[in-house]
Amino acid sequence: MKFTSFKEVILDKIKQDDLITIDIERYPDKAKVSIEDKIVVEKIWKTLSAIELKQEGSRMRIGDYAVRILVNNTGSRGMQLIKGNQYIWIHDGKKAMFIGS
Repeated sequence: MKFTSFKEVILDKIKQDDLITIDIERYPDKAKVSIEDKIVVEKIWKTLSAIELKQEGSRMRIGDYAVRILVNNTGSRGMQLIKGNQYIWIHDGKKAMFIGS
């Protein structure tokens, strides 16, 4: 089993001066929020960068939430979060992984 981190898959590929927007959608009721505030984005990065992830496979499951990370107004990175199962499906625009924490 290969171990990785959100930092390795996503954060290490984002430059310090990139413009970041995080769009979050909750599927059950289609609620959406966009986060552009740099301080809030940095707090989210700090939390996510501490999580160690275990690769489980490459098959995507539809989650409860979609998190889209737009870098310089492009939506090439993101995740599907599955509530209660401690699993996420993550992609960096080139490849995707289904991983559990």
